[in-house]
Amino acid sequence: MQYVVCSRGRHPSCFRLLASCQQGFILLFASLIASVLLTIGIGISTIVLKELRLSSIGRESQIAFFAADTGIECALYWNEIGHGDVFKTSAGTGSFNCAGQSVLAGTNNPASSDHANMIIGGQALSHFGISPISVLDDSCVDVTVEKRDVGSTIIIAHGYNACVSDDRRVERALRVRVKPP
Repeated sequence: MQYVVCSRGRHPSCFRLLASCQQGFILLFASLIASVLLTIGIGISTIVLKELRLSSIGRESQIAFFAADTGIECALYWNEIGHGDVFKTSAGTGSFNCAGQSVLAGTNNPASSDHANMIIGGQALSHFGISPISVLDDSCVDVTVEKRDVGSTIIIAHGYNACVSDDRRVERALRVRVKPP
């Protein structure tokens, strides 16, 4: 096929040549627009996925915080209000109820990483755990109650969104100091 170079409108084959060149341009333009729209779509979906993950982490952090708060409130209740001080250094009661569960001295602590035995009273450092705290999730708490010589009490609670150690486990800790009356 012989292509004729001509100015527009002088030769009938020039129109066919210009029309075939324009069809190729339209195909190129359409693929360019499609690739731009695809890039925008991938960018938006990446942002949405990151936002979903961030909101999920926020929810799990809130569960861990409330687990720690539950442990602090339980220890505060049994430290002073509930039937005397179960964490006293002279002799503890060895058991109490918290979050609907019995906490018994000498049993495995389900919330600690090493599953050490729970210690309740009888010494300066008491250690207990509650797992699960709620039937709605798998949260747990690991609580340490330290009795100081000056009469103050330090309560540290480590709340977890899940008692199973994995990559998505979130920990939040609270520390409370109770001064003597």
